[in-house]
Amino acid sequence: MPLVLRIFVFSLMISLISPQFSEAQISNHLFQALPDTLKPKDPQHLTIAETQKILSHTYEIEEWTIKEYEQTDSLCLLFAPRYKDITTLKEQRTFLFDICQYLFRATNYHKNKKSLRGRGNDYNYPYQEIGMQYCNLYLKLFPKSQNPNLGQFSRVLAIQAVFQIEEDNFENAYFTLKKAIAVAKQSRDSNVVLPKYTTIAQLFERLELPLQTLIYADSAGTLIARLAQTPKNLALAAYIIRLKQVANFTLYQSTKEAKYSQRIFSLHEEAKLTPKKKWYKRLLAYSYVLTAGIAFEEGKYPEVLARIDSAYHTFPNLEIIDGWESAMVYKGLSLRRMGLASQSEKVFTKLNLTDYRKPVIYKVLQELYQEQRVKGNTTKALAYHEQMMQFQERKHLLELQGKALEMKQVFDLGQRDQHILYLTERQKYGKIIFLFILTISILIILGLIWRYQITLKRTEELVHQIEDSTKLQVYEIEAAREEERKILGQDLHDNLTSSIAAVSHQIELLILDHPTNPVGDKLKLLQNQINEIYQISRDKSHKWFKDSASNLTDTVFASRMESLVNGAFPAPHYKKNLDIDTAALSYLDFNAKIHLLRIIQEALTNILKHGKANSITLLIYEELNTVHLNLSDNGRGFDIQEVAKKGSVGILSIQDRAAKLCGQLTINSSFNGTEIRLSIPKPRYKLYTEEANNITLQK
Repeated sequence: MPLVLRIFVFSLMISLISPQFSEAQISNHLFQALPDTLKPKDPQHLTIAETQKILSHTYEIEEWTIKEYEQTDSLCLLFAPRYKDITTLKEQRTFLFDICQYLFRATNYHKNKKSLRGRGNDYNYPYQEIGMQYCNLYLKLFPKSQNPNLGQFSRVLAIQAVFQIEEDNFENAYFTLKKAIAVAKQSRDSNVVLPKYTTIAQLFERLELPLQTLIYADSAGTLIARLAQTPKNLALAAYIIRLKQVANFTLYQSTKEAKYSQRIFSLHEEAKLTPKKKWYKRLLAYSYVLTAGIAFEEGKYPEVLARIDSAYHTFPNLEIIDGWESAMVYKGLSLRRMGLASQSEKVFTKLNLTDYRKPVIYKVLQELYQEQRVKGNTTKALAYHEQMMQFQERKHLLELQGKALEMKQVFDLGQRDQHILYLTERQKYGKIIFLFILTISILIILGLIWRYQITLKRTEELVHQIEDSTKLQVYEIEAAREEERKILGQDLHDNLTSSIAAVSHQIELLILDHPTNPVGDKLKLLQNQINEIYQISRDKSHKWFKDSASNLTDTVFASRMESLVNGAFPAPHYKKNLDIDTAALSYLDFNAKIHLLRIIQEALTNILKHGKANSITLLIYEELNTVHLNLSDNGRGFDIQEVAKKGSVGILSIQDRAAKLCGQLTINSSFNGTEIRLSIPKPRYKLYTEEANNITLQK
């Protein structure tokens, strides 16, 4: 029968059972059963919002029975199609989400119900088909790209996976859950991620893959330990205990190892510590059933009955939990082993022996098959054997699907490992490229710094050279100025002053020719003015001549030579040895001293520009009627022949001035440095003066 038709027929059936709902009403019984916070204003005319509120909190009411739940089921089916009447997208999305949530909870509640309890007939209710329809509708109308609530979107995916599990569509359920986990992680809310781990653990539990179940249950347990202990998280923590117990029980059945039974009892003690509420009591009752299963495997049949009784005492409505079939099987088989066959038969009549979703029923079929075979009842034995084959077929099918998922997981892990390896290689190459670029960048920076330092050093040297050259030029300008002042003073005295004196004498003669007339008076006045001019000119010429002579004394010349060297080669960068004999300078006239000063200046300039020396020696002394100049350095020297061919202006200037002094010039240069020696003969009049001073009068 098509799904839509099945839903319509089912809705019609519920409407016939509860005619009060045909006009969107609720029965007086349901109205009274609702908490005050959920009761509508008018039970005869429910609104969508009121219905949505009731459906959102239905399965939080522990006191209700199947009667109340059937009426809310009818509400859900009647109001679900009315999502189209909601105008805003946000409210429409929330409404469809609540419908999916309700159908999920209803599936969990009704999947273990029997239409007639104890008669072994299934309670046929198409919740998983309806739930799948509305999950698909939600995901179609509100896809991830257009859904601002990723937590809600991932929850619908997880609900869809549960419906797929109920349809034995395990492969699609696995991929849906993986997608739900990925979306939940994007929401960055661990409370959203946590239920997805428990659902995927439930998937592997159905496939009887206990190791994978434990892996995801442990992941959920690790995550929940870091979260706040909200009621929802406490309920999930209790459900994780159940998942671990079932996984360990499956391992115990296949291996019979005591460590698994010990873990089950340890988890059973944890289950006893959970809150005494309906949900937790259901889980604790299921824990008693599992411990009864261990007692059955160990042959402790009275203990099995005692533990089943404890399960009923803990949760009287044991029929609605997943482990009810297991409880009936262990109880019935234990009674049979204890010789209570009639009581065992009563227990077995409650079971649906064709419910292939409950593997534990296989034990009953195996027991009954063996009994009928021993009795020789071949027909019944073959019937039981056929049913056993159906269980085996389903078991093998589950094993194949489980193996397929395991292979898919291995493939996914391999793909992930390859991707990690690829990313690692890329990261490795990225590091190499980064280090290469970093090295090149460092080398470039060091090169720029080195070039900057060289440029800075050259600039500093150039500045020093300019400063030194400027100092030398200043000394030269001062010397030339002093010489010019002396010449001007001498010319002023010899020429202008003499001419003024001659004019004054002529005026004096004219006064004698006209002693009394007015012309004579004017001539006297003119003579006085000319005499004043004469006196001024005479005084100025004497001052210039004497000042220049006093400013350029031998001591001053020696001091200027020392200042010239010290200025060009400042301490402590240069080592200097200066020895200038002022007495030797006294033998030279003014012009000779100027020439000597400029020779020293030119030599120092060449040392600064080309020699790169750090040690200077300057000696000026007198010996054997000759004034000697010796200037040396420890620089890199130069090729004298090569410089001579090029016609160096500096060397030619030194040679020219040495020739004007009638001196003998010698220049020696090597890689150890350069030495300049100049010998200047004393002037003749100086020799005559000395000889005259040395004459001794004889009596």
